[in-house]
Amino acid sequence: MGSKGLHYGGLALFVSIIGVLFCTNPSIEKYQAFATAEAKDYLVDDACSHPLPFLGTSLEDECVDFLKSERSNPIVQTMIARSSDRQNFGFFSLYRTHLDMETLLPDLPRGFLPSYQIDAIGLGNQFMVYKAQSL
Repeated sequence: MGSKGLHYGGLALFVSIIGVLFCTNPSIEKYQAFATAEAKDYLVDDACSHPLPFLGTSLEDECVDFLKSERSNPIVQTMIARSSDRQNFGFFSLYRTHLDMETLLPDLPRGFLPSYQIDAIGLGNQFMVYKAQSL
């Protein structure tokens, strides 16, 4: 195989890899399912232990129980769907989700509950969170 054959073979391999990545770029719906599970875990670990004014952490157990139950899925899914943005680059996507805990408990005064931002990349039908922070 000559130099041209190696060149065309490498080019064909590169185009094939890009084609596979293009076809396996995960959709926003797949991200929302992934983000719901990730958000619930993150909120259990961080938000439920966040002390509330006058109540401290007295509702922590109820918060954890709720987020670990199936009852919370539609609420968290709706919150994720409303607060997620996707930047589609063809063969991969970047996702940003802003979780505002006050949407779960709208009767509390503003500023008592934390907000979170989660950034993830979708590539090859997989997701990876590369930044999660409290705002």
